[in-house]
Amino acid sequence: MKVTLTFDNGPHPDVTPHVRQVLRAHGLHAHFFVVGEMVRKHGDELVATLDEGHRIGNHSNTHSTPLGLIPGPQGVAEVALADEIIGKYCGDARAFRPFGGRGAVGPHLLSPSVWDYLSRNGYSCVLWNCLAYEWEDINGWVEPTLERCRSQSHSVVVLHDLPSGAMLHLDRFIRSLRSEGAEFTLDFPVDCLPLSQGKAAWSSSALAGIVAHQSVAEQHVQETPE
Repeated sequence: MKVTLTFDNGPHPDVTPHVRQVLRAHGLHAHFFVVGEMVRKHGDELVATLDEGHRIGNHSNTHSTPLGLIPGPQGVAEVALADEIIGKYCGDARAFRPFGGRGAVGPHLLSPSVWDYLSRNGYSCVLWNCLAYEWEDINGWVEPTLERCRSQSHSVVVLHDLPSGAMLHLDRFIRSLRSEGAEFTLDFPVDCLPLSQGKAAWSSSALAGIVAHQSVAEQHVQETPE
């Protein structure tokens, strides 16, 4: 059982330090997919996270709307504006995680324009296969998430370093995984990595499941009479 830990939507000064402390106590590193607007407010947390050896990824500028639902230039701006502030910290290993909307995977994730931008700029696109849903069950998320991890060979777990109180149970989650012999890694399985350093890793038919043929917003623009 392999586990890759990822934390979305931060950084947050009341939670991210605690998450780092727990990871440090276990000698683990994780991926933090940060939101541009949050980094602008709490940039010191980003620097501290990097200094401790964790990986930083782009999770859009505002985390407001899935990018497959936004017209091309506006969707690209969501990635590019976040990249302006976090790109210098990522080096050559740039990673982007799309906003799914409660964890859903589908063609709403990315527009063709965003996919092209990610490809041209050498990004890896990172999805997930194990949602903790800790925003719905703040105190009870550990056991069902453990069960999801047990059911597959390599789990990319999505957690959130936000002030819900859920991360108070992070230590228990990691201890439970360790007691069951889990191997922690920073790698991603191919089923969660449709784009790797700018190169498509999935077939075109599989990519159609996450990239809108044409964004809903663009369709609306074309279908609306002038």
